[in-house]
Amino acid sequence: MAVSTCDSHLVRLHSEGVIRTLAKHRLIKDISVEYSRKYHQRVISARPPKRDWPSDLRVPQSSFAEIVASMSRVMRVAIGMEAIQSVERRTTAMKWSVSTKLKAEVQDGSCTVLLNSGGQLERMITVAALELERADGRILVQVGFQEEGAIKAACRLPQEQVRAGQEANDVLDMIVSDQLSPFEGSFMVRYVETGENMEQPRRSEVQTRYLRTVFHAILTDTTILEKVGSRKGAVPARVRYPSLASTRSNASRRMSSRAYARTSGSSAFWRGGGESPMGRELCASDIWAIASDTGNNFFAWLHQEEFELLGRHERYLQSVLSTLQFDAESVVVASST
Repeated sequence: MAVSTCDSHLVRLHSEGVIRTLAKHRLIKDISVEYSRKYHQRVISARPPKRDWPSDLRVPQSSFAEIVASMSRVMRVAIGMEAIQSVERRTTAMKWSVSTKLKAEVQDGSCTVLLNSGGQLERMITVAALELERADGRILVQVGFQEEGAIKAACRLPQEQVRAGQEANDVLDMIVSDQLSPFEGSFMVRYVETGENMEQPRRSEVQTRYLRTVFHAILTDTTILEKVGSRKGAVPARVRYPSLASTRSNASRRMSSRAYARTSGSSAFWRGGGESPMGRELCASDIWAIASDTGNNFFAWLHQEEFELLGRHERYLQSVLSTLQFDAESVVVASST
């Protein structure tokens, strides 16, 4: 039996009349058909562990925003452009630069734009992430990435944006194949958590809603830790491992399980002065790299508290990463054969 914990309203409509009304406008008909298909897909795919069972009151990941975000690019562009133009028609307060930027993001598929219940524009970005936990409670955290030869700090779970026509499950597979190929087949998803948060960026002047799907998983093949970080207090030497075949490009990949620092003094890590925010130094032996088509990604096994602390101290993390060196033969993406 379904139970509602708050005041609810039920609306009863004659389906045939609704269908006839929607069919009168081509664009509304196309949007309604795709929306219905996406909703049906949510209903039939709602089952543990990746989603809760559907009920009379709730179908997981079936809010209007979540469904629109998974629609085809054509439908998302149509909905987004109409939303922007409707605001432009009724107000002159929206800056031309903001409108132009939003339209460009809608056209290239980097975000979805909708009108909220108050008639205001909302920019939506959908992200899928993997929280992989090992037996001692530490989780896998991406601490940085390589861009144009420079190593940049980024304390986050391994994640990717969910783009037009994609489902979060599909993006999880992409995260593993693109960023975490050594872990393929080495973990099990226990449950999936969805959430959202609102943000008012300084420049866009449009409220941004982040829709986030986190796949909580446990490491089932512990032998992988021999290759990708088992930190037990010791500082191991640099190790090289056999190449890993890429499932996407057949490129030969090698990974380095460890980094090594240019300096042996741990105090040199924190150039901003003071002690590590974690209560211990984040050492080179904590960090290891996996090569991808876009460059090296850097990871560490951290406790949840350490993850949260590092996320608030990016300068410290950047200082640590700036001390790292990697043997060119240890982390490389070879040419396709």
